[in-house]
Amino acid sequence: FDVTEPCIIALAVNERGEAALLRQNYVTTETYVCVAGHIKTGENAEQTVCREISEELGIEPEAVEYRNSYYYEKHDMLMLGFLAHVKKKEFELSEEVDSAAWFPLAEADLHVRQGSIAWKLIRECQEPDDEMV
Repeated sequence: FDVTEPCIIALAVNERGEAALLRQNYVTTETYVCVAGHIKTGENAEQTVCREISEELGIEPEAVEYRNSYYYEKHDMLMLGFLAHVKKKEFELSEEVDSAAWFPLAEADLHVRQGSIAWKLIRECQEPDDEMV
């Protein structure tokens, strides 16, 4: 059987309804992306979300909720998508992150590549839960 690599992608949203998006120049210099990363041995997906947001943005999630899964064909990965609830604070960026910014959740999809997994996750987080597929 083929084995795909499980990873997470997470949208961090604060109490003001703002989404944290980051820029990693090795990924793109034109648009922003969501926090993403590989699930390490011994971690569950929720722990990975908390670790990645903490490492990349310097913010500790208060709660995370699963939203959807996405197959990322380019790297043969299964991306598990989460919404992470955080408190707004100044970013403490890792060396992997070139910049980050807060955007109103209603406009966050305009700052990522249209059709990307980040775009799909943001759009799903903009909708009420009862509209989830």
